[in-house]
Amino acid sequence: MDLETGKLVLRDLDATPGSEIEVPEKTEREAAEPEAPVAPEPKTEEVKPEQRPPEPEEEEEPGTEVRIPGFFRFIIRLAVFAVILYGLFSYVLGIFSSYDDRMYPFIMEGDIIITYRLASYGVGDAVLYENPDTGNTAVSRIAAAGTNTVDITGDGEVLISGNPSGLTVYETTPQAHTGTMTYPYTMSEGGYFLLNDHRAVEIDSRQFGEISKDDLLGKVILVIRWKGF
Repeated sequence: MDLETGKLVLRDLDATPGSEIEVPEKTEREAAEPEAPVAPEPKTEEVKPEQRPPEPEEEEEPGTEVRIPGFFRFIIRLAVFAVILYGLFSYVLGIFSSYDDRMYPFIMEGDIIITYRLASYGVGDAVLYENPDTGNTAVSRIAAAGTNTVDITGDGEVLISGNPSGLTVYETTPQAHTGTMTYPYTMSEGGYFLLNDHRAVEIDSRQFGEISKDDLLGKVILVIRWKGF
């Protein structure tokens, strides 16, 4: 500050005398205007995620499980098993007890026979059938099926459409002494001609003729030898 002039003078200590720099004074207008206040920088507050109050836990309802005593569980299982067996042996399988030796030696008297009701039938199958004359059930073997001609010669040979039967037997086949069958016999398209393995027993198609598929009750799939054990 120069005391004489009242002006603010900047001096360089290394400069020569007379080289002072005068700082201009503020004009009256600039001096009258107040300095603009410096706005403080806005503070950024950390936004915390909204915290929800914990949901109340649902109370579990008391269990409604019904406990069945062991004895009643056994009765229920036994009843279900009985129903399954009933359906199985009523619509799928059949059971039959042989009462004679007409199918000896394949089936003997007293044997237990299991049949399959839903089977398809062909020549050579042992089948359970209903006798169309008496209504009795028995087991014989299919010797011919469909439109064939069956002949039984005087020598006891079975011919199917002029050819020897393919069934293996160890005895001759006599014609039945009862019934009205005459040979050669012409079968219908859906007919089955049955013969017993033990040809001495004449109660088969030699006596009552061919049968239809409706008379067949099942194909033999299992023979249980009951006697001799």
